[in-house]
Amino acid sequence: MSKKQLTITISIVFILAAIGGGAVWYVNNRGEQVNPPVTENSGQGSQDSSNTENNQLQGEVVGSPAAGVDTSNWQTYRNEEYGFEVRYPGKFIVNESKVATWVTIDLFSGDERKFTISNKPQGIETAHFFDIVTINNQQYKRFINNLNYNQYIIILHDNFYIVYQLIDDNEKKIIDTILNSFHYTN
Repeated sequence: MSKKQLTITISIVFILAAIGGGAVWYVNNRGEQVNPPVTENSGQGSQDSSNTENNQLQGEVVGSPAAGVDTSNWQTYRNEEYGFEVRYPGKFIVNESKVATWVTIDLFSGDERKFTISNKPQGIETAHFFDIVTINNQQYKRFINNLNYNQYIIILHDNFYIVYQLIDDNEKKIIDTILNSFHYTN
């Protein structure tokens, strides 16, 4: 092989590696660009939502009472065994299932699962850190599913997870109001 052919071959390999690396970077980062976090920084300048080590990082504050969601027909799900409760729209259906030590509470609207609280990790193995979310003045880490960029996972205390999917702004208001109603009872 001549020196010219070797140079061309090495150049082609380098170009293909650069294109492949760029494609991998794009796939890994597009979820954060599709649905960026809403931050409230109280006039403290910009914040870096990718900093997982800063426990004081304030990300999205969800479910303010002024969210414009009518909660007059909402019901309350209360779980005495695990010590939490959450409010949900009256038209939603609650499905609680228990298998061995796993408990899962799903909220359905029609046939669609809208919201899940569980101590069984669902989707966390294919998720990456997204931001910090504040629910009732408590900060939790929120992850986004790498396989479904509309699915979010919040890790609560005691190894419980909240999993939900956002489709549009109206649904976001409802989910934010559900999230803000979640609290521990003991």
